[in-house]
Amino acid sequence: MAPRMVSGRRPYQAANPCRFLLKTGGCRFGSSCKFSHDQSAQDNVHRNGQPSGSRPSSSSQPSDPEREKLETWRRLRPAPNLAGDRQTASYFHMAADLVDEDVSLAQQVIRDMASERRLLLLKDVLEGLSQNKTPTGMAMLWESRIFPLFRIILHPDIVDSIVVEQETATVYRALLGIDATRLKRLYDFVFGIVDHWSELPLDTTETTCTEVLSLGCGVLAKVIDTSTTNIVNAHFKSICGDSQMRLDAFGNQKEDFHTIQASKYLERVRRRLGIGQSLPEASHASASSGAMA
Repeated sequence: MAPRMVSGRRPYQAANPCRFLLKTGGCRFGSSCKFSHDQSAQDNVHRNGQPSGSRPSSSSQPSDPEREKLETWRRLRPAPNLAGDRQTASYFHMAADLVDEDVSLAQQVIRDMASERRLLLLKDVLEGLSQNKTPTGMAMLWESRIFPLFRIILHPDIVDSIVVEQETATVYRALLGIDATRLKRLYDFVFGIVDHWSELPLDTTETTCTEVLSLGCGVLAKVIDTSTTNIVNAHFKSICGDSQMRLDAFGNQKEDFHTIQASKYLERVRRRLGIGQSLPEASHASASSGAMA
């Protein structure tokens, strides 16, 4: 039985143009061809570069914007020691955004951050914190580098992940430096941010100084968990005490979530420090050297 004709045309013709006609300008089957010879179909092909109804090539498929953003982030070459460097801010902000978007992206971000070249970047950022103590400079360093860094390394998809547990520990150890001197520099900066909070020309007013303390205490608690030798380092006791002093001065124990969270982190740190002080010859133990000297 012959195919049913629709308006003088076979059923295939309405959808698929004749490829032979498109290539050569003619078709030996003429009007009996089962594919369309409509001029509109040919015009559509000429405009779009492929026959109507055919499957798009892989290159024309819509791309994944999140993956594109990840690759763009990986191509960044931050130079925090150079004046006018903008890629460092882009690096940390884009990383924080990627971590917020997807678990797999978060894992790829922390793996990249745990690589040698990115650990060197982190080292340069931390060691440059003491070079700019003006309110404008401190605000820039906090908003463009340290705040997004804290957001990244405290994100639940990272700190609660077994898959990237080793990479996360590597990044936390990189905060230490020899005898925790790099960590002390970081917290001297954080305490300066808290102490001068009302004077800083910050771009956002959503963050509070108690949130800064909460983030700092959270990072401290995670750093001290990365190695048992950390719990006998004298800098930890000093940082813990300075954090508590500021929490007492700026926090609101009854109402503020960040104050309560910071208190929980500090209690955890104090418990670990209590264990450290009970270890034999704790006062003579050397601190962890971190990921890099």
